[in-house]
Amino acid sequence: MRLPLSLLQCLQNSMTNAFVDLAVHPQHTELKENIRLESNKNDMYMAKAYHRHVEWASINLLTHLPPILVVHGAEDGLLSVERGQDVANYLETDLVVIDKASHLVMMEQPKEVASHIVKFVEKVLKNQ
Repeated sequence: MRLPLSLLQCLQNSMTNAFVDLAVHPQHTELKENIRLESNKNDMYMAKAYHRHVEWASINLLTHLPPILVVHGAEDGLLSVERGQDVANYLETDLVVIDKASHLVMMEQPKEVASHIVKFVEKVLKNQ
């Protein structure tokens, strides 16, 4: 987001298309089109301002982690399942891989994700 605003505006459609192609499983064509349309409504000035002021959280700042579930789409084009496993290993927790889903797994397979979340919460509550 260090590019000039005018260049970002020219690249917006290409950047949106590249993101959507990597982030949404090919089977979810309607979702792909909805995200593509909604993403292109975002003004690049706001996107640039947002990214300029974001401070990413550092896991090293946390002294105690709450229970965490890592959910990953099996066909994520942005982050491989191996990277998801790396995150789960680092956090010392489980990884759930959801089939027929990509980077936006919670939008692509909401019922399956919700089912895993319910099981995870039940497990956490049982172990307290």
